[in-house]
Amino acid sequence: FASVTPIRMPHKFFGRSLAEIVQDIQYIKTSIWRQTLDNMWNINNARAAISNKVSLDDYLDNKVGAPIRVDTDHPNAGGHIFPVQTAPIGNHAYPLLEYVDTVRETRTGINRLSQGLDPDALKNTATGINQLLGRSQQRMLLIAQVFASGVKDAFKKILRLSIEHQDKARTIRLRNNWVE
Repeated sequence: FASVTPIRMPHKFFGRSLAEIVQDIQYIKTSIWRQTLDNMWNINNARAAISNKVSLDDYLDNKVGAPIRVDTDHPNAGGHIFPVQTAPIGNHAYPLLEYVDTVRETRTGINRLSQGLDPDALKNTATGINQLLGRSQQRMLLIAQVFASGVKDAFKKILRLSIEHQDKARTIRLRNNWVE
């Protein structure tokens, strides 16, 4: 057996992956996005409460400017239809998304500055940028080295098995000469 894992765990055969580290963050971000979009949908397509004196067919006909018949002789018929208000949550959701992104960056070690030039990067000091890039690159290098050792181990074992179980001598070209 050969095991390859990006993040080794002490005394465990299986390690962890970057996806496993940030999986709950992805679920949280998906939930926040979905709720924000649902909230905007409810704001833009507001529901209304109607009384039994309103023609339901007219109300369900959602054409812009279409009239709604109200069955009453009262001069103030506006009390039969009133909108249900939805409070906007965007001003709370967007900072929460930003916070969740910083938690993800802390867990993985891969930040925005290591993925290209950030517009705010010019305001930061050069040593700070180098430190951020250095740490994320070191983590990626560590993961690559762990993978390389696992792949090397797997191929050594494949080579050993192929040498042990070959049926006949193999002829290969080595330094322009064919050798068994």
